[in-house]
Amino acid sequence: MASVEIPLRLEKLAGGETRFTIEVGSVRQLLRELDSRFPGIAEQLKATTAVAIDGHVVGDKVDDAVLMRLDDDSEVFFVPAIAGG
Repeated sequence: MASVEIPLRLEKLAGGETRFTIEVGSVRQLLRELDSRFPGIAEQLKATTAVAIDGHVVGDKVDDAVLMRLDDDSEVFFVPAIAGG
């Protein structure tokens, strides 16, 4: 099962939790599963975070990573997106 961590500022949407272990095969499936448990969290994650999988940031936003495959031992971190110029 993938190990997942969301930003502390979204813990209220996730019932006070920030770490999860979830059995999914892709980031898209992970978002769906999180949203089924915590309605509205996927939209917030997409709007405000990027994804790091096993220590590597995948693109600048969550949508860049939706097709990425997750293994049973994957570590997924939703990290605050960085913007600016």
